[in-house]
Amino acid sequence: MTYFLIKVALLELQNPSRNKTFLVFIVLHALDNMWLLTLLGAVILVLLLCLIITYTIYLIYIHRQYSHIPGPREQGIIGFYLGPVSEVKRIMTEGRKNRTGGNITDVLYQWAVKYDGTFITFSLHKPIVFTADPAAIKASKKILGI
Repeated sequence: MTYFLIKVALLELQNPSRNKTFLVFIVLHALDNMWLLTLLGAVILVLLLCLIITYTIYLIYIHRQYSHIPGPREQGIIGFYLGPVSEVKRIMTEGRKNRTGGNITDVLYQWAVKYDGTFITFSLHKPIVFTADPAAIKASKKILGI
């Protein structure tokens, strides 16, 4: 819209019968709106950056809170935010190649074997603890009242 106003005003400035003061006002007004839009964009960008930083600090807090439980570690920045996606993808691809399944239960089974029955993984900001230990299952049922 602003670009269109400036273009029309510049075309009208070439016409000798037009009032030049009014057209200059239109151009300046359009430029003033562009400044406000740029400022609004900068404010939105800063707020988005603050949101990302806050979410990252929260994720670091959650990951440290459960760091004593073994489990697959995230790889790279995508893994930090989404969980062990690359390892899940790798295990599922290997399962499909070997025709041994290649679904999420294969992934969970391999992790249970690798981490002695109890492990943690993260899905976004939610920690998910898996266990195959009967004593831990019995204790958690008692705690949850199931």
